[in-house]
Amino acid sequence: MQHKHLEYSELDELVKRYQSGDNEAAEEIIQAFSGYLIRYLQLIKRSNVDTSNAGHRQFIALFVRSKYDRIKIIRGLANSSTRKLVYDTALMISNKFKPYDNEDIMAELTVELLAMAKNYQNDRGHFFHTYVSKAFPFRIFKRLSVWINDITNMIARNYERPDIEIFEDEDFSNELIEDLEREDPLLLIPDTSEDTLDENWINGQTCSDRFSKLTPLERRLILLYYQDGYTNKEISEKLGLSVSSICKTKSTAISKLRSTSYACKE
Repeated sequence: MQHKHLEYSELDELVKRYQSGDNEAAEEIIQAFSGYLIRYLQLIKRSNVDTSNAGHRQFIALFVRSKYDRIKIIRGLANSSTRKLVYDTALMISNKFKPYDNEDIMAELTVELLAMAKNYQNDRGHFFHTYVSKAFPFRIFKRLSVWINDITNMIARNYERPDIEIFEDEDFSNELIEDLEREDPLLLIPDTSEDTLDENWINGQTCSDRFSKLTPLERRLILLYYQDGYTNKEISEKLGLSVSSICKTKSTAISKLRSTSYACKE
């Protein structure tokens, strides 16, 4: 992500000035992110997707129904079927937003960027550019979705995960993924270069009550499977455990989380 040659610390200073009411700082922030915003505009209006860009992949993945395919897109798996899904989804997005002017969409992108700047708090040691690179795709998806009445029909229908376990269902999976996101709201969007939930979370020091009932191994498995998209086989190879042991441990963790979920609803 390029910011008109500003250092990340300089960008954070601009954000502080903007939060203090400096309108000139707002213009400088917009200028610093101009190229970044234009690339998203081209993605939305012209289906110009950069598959090497983690943010573009995340934005595209938000329009894909299957969790399995979303994860493949986010992780940048470069097989032909995934590439085709990415380009087909990008084309679908541009067709849906064809009725809207470039200026209107750019205005929405800019408003969202400034809203993020206004609400940004550097209390976890991350620069503003890190916050934007991870959260912006999710934020603009949510903002632009309200423009389209049939957004549920817009989500691309595609292949279902072939090895999904019988004790799982889509609603529970989506609920658990959303809970994992809420565990670390600054880093909403996982990518392949940086873990969003660290060893402190896995060891139970920073996790919420719902996940505190799990053992460290159970939390690690839930994280690898639901957030990072590893299959049971990949997890077994990564941790040096048998696939049957992985399945049994994860099944136990899911049972605990289900009981917690039901208890919260009663």
